[in-house]
Amino acid sequence: MMNTRLLSAAALSAVLTAGLAAPAAAAASAAPKPLTGVAVYLSYGKGYPVSRYEPGKGFTKLGAMPMTGQFSASPDGRKLAWITDAGYVQVGDGRAVTTAAKAPRPASRAPPRSGRPTPSRSRT
Repeated sequence: MMNTRLLSAAALSAVLTAGLAAPAAAAASAAPKPLTGVAVYLSYGKGYPVSRYEPGKGFTKLGAMPMTGQFSASPDGRKLAWITDAGYVQVGDGRAVTTAAKAPRPASRAPPRSGRPTPSRSRT
């Protein structure tokens, strides 16, 4: 009985380790795939340019980082969005810039009312 258990444990162990060793050996011999797709970079050089890099084409300037530091690029790297000092959300696509959203205006403060009620204009 003891021999059977040892044999089955050894067989199970061999099957499990062989299954793990095969993918590891294949992964070690396979060459890594080259990177594909585009990337967006922010440079801390003069003017803080934001650029799009595409393999085979190189860098294309998308714009410059706004002074607020709040910006985002689309996943394909073709559009750049940023928040202005005034709170506007602007989107640049090539040379065209559009305002996607405006900051809400602060509620205006009405002058204090006198103690008199405002006359009603409804007819009864």
